Amino acid sequence: MFPVELKGKVQIGLQNGTTRAVPTANIEEEGNEDALKKLGDGVFYGFAAVKEPDEEQNNKTSWYDVVTNIGLAVAHESPTIETYILDSSFVSRPLYGAELSLILHGKLRNMIKFENSPKGFEQLKQQIGKDVSEAKEKLSKINKG
Repeated sequence: MFPVELKGKVQIGLQNGTTRAVPTANIEEEGNEDALKKLGDGVFYGFAAVKEPDEEQNNKTSWYDVVTNIGLAVAHESPTIETYILDSSFVSRPLYGAELSLILHGKLRNMIKFENSPKGFEQLKQQIGKDVSEAKEKLSKINKG
């Protein structure tokens, strides 16, 4: 089943990740329907290439480790594709309008619903930390090509 490719333009999300120190790049569902059906909901690991709108065409593609969450967000009726790029240079860099190419290599876990409270937020942060550690370990064994 893996790897699975997703592509799309980065769009503005709910800003929850940005305000919680885990900024994500959200791409549109359109054009990814078949891959989303194949994957289902969950948290996945893989690589991403980012092509920013003002970037000139060149032959060099840089791939970055990512953790991607696919599932229904509270304010959306369709699945969201939220990708956390595990490279510190992207933390404060808005990517709106950039083209994101994802190659997902595996699933870390199914979705977990956390309660909307300070305790739930702490549990979510701890889980994200575990997801990132596990993703880095798995991705270190895959050749980016």
